[in-house]
Amino acid sequence: MKPLKLRMKYFGPYIDETMNFTEFDNTPLFLISGKTGSGKTTIFDAMSFALFDHTSGDERDAKQMRSDFATPNDATEVTFVFEHNGIKYTVIRSPKMNLAKKRGNGTRDVEASVKVKYINKEQENIEITKKNQADKFLRDLIGLDAQQFTQIVLLPQGKFRNFLNANSVDREKILRKLFGTSLYQKWTEKIQEQAKINESENEKLTTQIQTIRQQVEIEDNDEINDEEWIVKVNNQIEEKKKKQEKVNNDITISQKQLDNLVETYQNEKVLADSIKQKEDNIHKLQSLENNQDKIELKKIYAYKLAWYQKNQQIFNNKTDLELQIKEKSDKLVLLNQESKFLIQKHESAKIEAQELEKQQENIENLKNKISTLEVKLPIYQDVKVNQEKLDNLDKNHQDTKNRLDNSVKELEKQKVSYNDLEKELAKLENVDEKQVELVNENNKLTRLSEKIDLVDHLDSEIESKKLQKEKLEKKYQEQEELVQESTDTEEKLNTLWIKNQIYFLAKQLAPGEPCPVCGSKEHPLPAKIDELEQVTEEDVKLANKKAEIERSKAKEFKLRLTSITDEITELEQNKKESIDKILLDFELGEKHSLLELQEIFQIKNDEYQKKAKDLENKVSLKEKLKGDSQLIKNEIANLEKEKDKLKEQYDDVYYRLKMTETTLQEQRKQLSPEFEDVKQVEEYITDTKKRVEDYQINKDKITKELQDTKAELIKVQADIDSNHQELESKKKGLSKINKEITALIENSEINLEEIASLAKDLARLDSINNEINSCEKQILIVKTKISELDKTINNREMPNLVERNSVIADKRKELLTFQAEFSDITTEINHIQKIKQEVEQLLQEQKGNYKLMAEWKQLSDVMTGKSATKLSLERYVLQMYLQRVLNVANGRLKELTQGRYSFQIKDEKGSYSSNTGLEINIYDDNAGKVRPVQTLSGGESFIAALALALALGEVIQANAGGIFVDALFVDEGFGSLDSDALQIALEALQTIEGKNRMIGIISHVKELQEQIPFQVKISSNYGKSKISYRKDF
Repeated sequence: MKPLKLRMKYFGPYIDETMNFTEFDNTPLFLISGKTGSGKTTIFDAMSFALFDHTSGDERDAKQMRSDFATPNDATEVTFVFEHNGIKYTVIRSPKMNLAKKRGNGTRDVEASVKVKYINKEQENIEITKKNQADKFLRDLIGLDAQQFTQIVLLPQGKFRNFLNANSVDREKILRKLFGTSLYQKWTEKIQEQAKINESENEKLTTQIQTIRQQVEIEDNDEINDEEWIVKVNNQIEEKKKKQEKVNNDITISQKQLDNLVETYQNEKVLADSIKQKEDNIHKLQSLENNQDKIELKKIYAYKLAWYQKNQQIFNNKTDLELQIKEKSDKLVLLNQESKFLIQKHESAKIEAQELEKQQENIENLKNKISTLEVKLPIYQDVKVNQEKLDNLDKNHQDTKNRLDNSVKELEKQKVSYNDLEKELAKLENVDEKQVELVNENNKLTRLSEKIDLVDHLDSEIESKKLQKEKLEKKYQEQEELVQESTDTEEKLNTLWIKNQIYFLAKQLAPGEPCPVCGSKEHPLPAKIDELEQVTEEDVKLANKKAEIERSKAKEFKLRLTSITDEITELEQNKKESIDKILLDFELGEKHSLLELQEIFQIKNDEYQKKAKDLENKVSLKEKLKGDSQLIKNEIANLEKEKDKLKEQYDDVYYRLKMTETTLQEQRKQLSPEFEDVKQVEEYITDTKKRVEDYQINKDKITKELQDTKAELIKVQADIDSNHQELESKKKGLSKINKEITALIENSEINLEEIASLAKDLARLDSINNEINSCEKQILIVKTKISELDKTINNREMPNLVERNSVIADKRKELLTFQAEFSDITTEINHIQKIKQEVEQLLQEQKGNYKLMAEWKQLSDVMTGKSATKLSLERYVLQMYLQRVLNVANGRLKELTQGRYSFQIKDEKGSYSSNTGLEINIYDDNAGKVRPVQTLSGGESFIAALALALALGEVIQANAGGIFVDALFVDEGFGSLDSDALQIALEALQTIEGKNRMIGIISHVKELQEQIPFQVKISSNYGKSKISYRKDF
């Protein structure tokens, strides 16, 4: 931790002063000087307050540090900027104080506050504002609490010698954090845990062995030890193997007997099969010979089929001619029928033509009448037009009369409606007053809605924060997994390093020399490690550093998680307060949730909407009634005008109606009474013209039909003569072929009746021949097979296979019994051998576990200090670190005391572990003896403490341990030194190597002011202090 800037506002005697530590980057030593009471120590108080909420001496409460010059409008605040591990941190802290109210008169209590800001390595802006989180974050970051900080970094008045005089336990806590050896404590716990696990595993193995042993039936199983049990099991296995060998001999004999029986059975079965085959073949031969007559008949039929096949063409020619003759005959029948039909059709057409000739005179009369009617047709059309005009005028006359009557009635009705509307308007005179009331109610509801929306917004923000919290929780969980992974690696490397150290210490043991850990001079079982992975202290430190980084990230996530949880709580409180204010302002009575408030608002809004709707309806109704009243008034005026206009129309229509009736009567006198109107005339003309046209069409059709039937008769007669000639020719050809067939049949053994059957079966000729050949071949094969079987049988009788098979079955049953017994014995032997093997393996594992358990127990005792020296491994390691510190400190101390004093670690063990291992003595060269550091005088104690403090910083920086001490501040103590000791101390401080460590001294000693060129001057004027800098004389 390296200070960069310290700003104090209304803190102690400082109104608003800034201490800029970067002014001393190039010098390792500076002096803070000023008069007594000017505020030198307050600078240290401010640093301690900013980091730990405590003053440096812890003698003044943080609230007491509020400046006496601060008014209720002035807030006390300390801003401390420092650098740690390459990251710049800013801490802003204020104590609890009483300030003026922001509004109105009076004061208010303001709680203590703190804010930590920094940018992490991922370039994220981090801000912590919750006091508990910030305090814990700073303690973890610096690695020290307030008390340890005042012992190592900030040495206040009266407490400079605390570390020098601490006992082993207190000194161990400080050194553990300074050198990062807390992992030894974790290793100790892990090793103790592993020792317990090994012991538990050994107990499990013993129980497991006992359980497995019970699976073998041994006499006195529970009473004999494991070695005796194995001997008895081996004896049992040998007995069962002997029994197994005897059964195996029985199996061999039984198997040979069975093989002989099976061989005999197989030979007898061959003989039985041969006898059976001979009998089957004899029966087959008899069956084939019984079919011989059928075969002879098939041969005869095959001969006839071959004859027909040879003469097939002549029979085919006969068939073709017979088919052609039939076709010609059928065609002649059809032609004769067609000729007869045409003759009948021609005669029928002649009769129809004669009938049409008789109608010719009537058709001519109809043509003349059509001509007369067509001349008078325009008169008929005028009558039709005038009749339609008369009908329209009559209808118009009636319509006009009805409209006139309706107009008079509507006029009276509108006058009544107008009077009714005027009465309704009188009832709606107070609508304007109700509109004003509704506007006020709407404003109140709008304010309620806005406040509920505000609560709803808070609710949405709460949900949003909760989602952020879930994401952070997920990230935190992922980071925790990374922490676990890095911690596992850290512990693995630490364990390996410890084993390396143990092995190294064991190698250094010499007979008769005391063990530096347990103190024993006898070393019967020194640690032995055959194969050990080499791990350096640098590897361990890198793993520790990586794990610490991951833990730091996890802490950061946890802080952010806690921060957002607090924000959610604050939002929920704001939401509650908003709801309470709504309930109070709008007089809603008991407590309500957001949902209930929304429902209340909805109910009130619905009521308002209903009132608004009712009022709107009334306003609309009033406006509508006004409009309707004016419309009706206008309508009455229009109706008066319409009535006068309809009266004029009515008189005009009546006149035109009478004129049209007179004209129509004159026209009707000119027309024939046969037709009533022009429509009948037009229909008569159309129908008559159609009759004339139909007559002419029929006449033309009959004339054409007579001509067509005559031509078709001539053509059909020609076809009949041609086909008759062809038929006679084919009949002559068929007669010639029949004579040839008669001659063929007379010269063969075939009847004419068989020809049709032969033609049908001709396709079977090859099949019948194959069947004949196959039957003759089968007879030959069967006879040959019977002859061969006679040789095999050689006159032997049929053997009794059933009896032979029964004997084989009995023998097989006997063999299976022996085999089952052999299998059971084998299974028992395998089972016992398996159990024995499992027990032997577990015994071997238990043997190794005994050795491992002893080693872990020994390691546990060494780690925890359960030995004659009462020195744990961690304290032993810290003792080495402390020795390094004392070696460096002795260089300073001897110089400061002119070689008289030097530090030594107390070798003698104390009564308890609390005063063993880290106790410091002083060797007095003048007296030639060692004495406790508590016996030093005040000045001597200061010199010793100063040498120790300087050495601590140097060793920590060189070792890069758990924390970084970049600064040391000493408050007074130099006044107790004589001039020579003061000069030596000052020279020692001025010769500190390097520029990375800042040392600040608070003192009013004049000699220091004269010899330290870099100074911070604290000046006080009427109790108000100022800071200034001096860099040369």
